[in-house]
Amino acid sequence: MHYMVGRHMKTLLSNTLLILLTSFFLVLPIATYSEGLRFGIVGKSTTDGNFIDTWKGCNEVALLSGDECFLLGHFGSADARQQLSAINHALNNKPLDAIALSVTNSNYLAQGLADLDIPLITFDSPFAEADNHLSKAYIGIDNVEFGRQLAALVKKLKPNGGRVCIFSTLHDTNIAQRVWGVRQVLSGYDQLPRDSRLQGQTAWTESDRCPLNTADNIPRALNQLQATLQADLADIYIAVGWWPIVDSQAYRQTIANYQQKFRNHEVIMVAGVGKAEAEYDELLKQHLLHGYVSINFPEIGRLSAKVMADLAQGKTLSDNTIFVANIVRIVEEVAEQ
Repeated sequence: MHYMVGRHMKTLLSNTLLILLTSFFLVLPIATYSEGLRFGIVGKSTTDGNFIDTWKGCNEVALLSGDECFLLGHFGSADARQQLSAINHALNNKPLDAIALSVTNSNYLAQGLADLDIPLITFDSPFAEADNHLSKAYIGIDNVEFGRQLAALVKKLKPNGGRVCIFSTLHDTNIAQRVWGVRQVLSGYDQLPRDSRLQGQTAWTESDRCPLNTADNIPRALNQLQATLQADLADIYIAVGWWPIVDSQAYRQTIANYQQKFRNHEVIMVAGVGKAEAEYDELLKQHLLHGYVSINFPEIGRLSAKVMADLAQGKTLSDNTIFVANIVRIVEEVAEQ
């Protein structure tokens, strides 16, 4: 089934000119540059609104000191090779003073950046533990706690348990941490091995065909949701990223034949999102979404600019891990407003 990804496509088109303009720094003559510091923001995609918000927050703070942040990367789904290529292209064309990276494939990027001679920090998604020595700091949410918060929403909504299906991606460190947090809470075991699935340790069991690998692709996530609903594989859906709901119109179309089950809480959906959009609250009011946890990406960008400036000037950080608080919303809270 083909989906028109309405809001996502509008966001993509509206930001395309902006992204193209920011990428011109790679070829502009030296005379057009300011004398300030130059920072690279390397998200998982330049068309993802969360990373655009991060870049805007970074540039907002950088410009106050005569510095500048540049959004580096590629269009479309997350791809570690494209991230590394964008970094190398930027460094070969114009030196940067520091880079902030949202890690996709930790091992691949660590190998490619092992000899980087400028400060590197991570945001949103850190390196895996074995590679974390490459990063001078991490700025973002506590991803394990993020997953735990999603699972806490599930426990409120379905206290007697049920069949769980998690929307995830392969290789992304932050996504794996969120999934682990979900499983910790629902299994009741904080020391649960990272790759262990929910197998009825308590009242929650994962479907055999889950977790679902969305590949950071929204139409794919919607197709997966439709297929699992049709096969009645789960009654609890946990999206540790925004993939199924980011385009609310496409999401509504996908669940159209199952709306009554959602409204009756026979089937529930909770999701991790970026900005807390009004349309998410509208879905909550209609009981088509039942809870979400959102991330303040502009604040992550602002903090990234401050940390990169300190590192570029040789300053010692007082804290190399800076967590940004999440916003948690659940259907009952919206109904009371």
